Amino acid sequence: LEECIFVPAIFDYWMNKETGEVISSFSILTSEPGEFVRKIGHERSPIFLKQKLKTFENWFDCENHDGKDFIQLLSNRQEPKMSIEIDRPLKKGWEKRK
Repeated sequence: LEECIFVPAIFDYWMNKETGEVISSFSILTSEPGEFVRKIGHERSPIFLKQKLKTFENWFDCENHDGKDFIQLLSNRQEPKMSIEIDRPLKKGWEKRK
């Protein structure tokens, strides 16, 4: 059985005042990468949260805490077990990205 990976994100709606169009947008919160993500050549990584029900209840309960609670929540991280499967040959020179 595979486990879910949880990452925090912020979400908001924005309305174009000229057209009335409502745009939904979100951003995944990132930080310094863990060892695995750094080894494969990335400078940033999503923040992976430990799977605790209380953690997620706190994330959605914006009215009952201040910013310090969010910092504590984001500090409750883990680096999930990950692996790479190559689906197709990589383009020659890809390793130069590092």
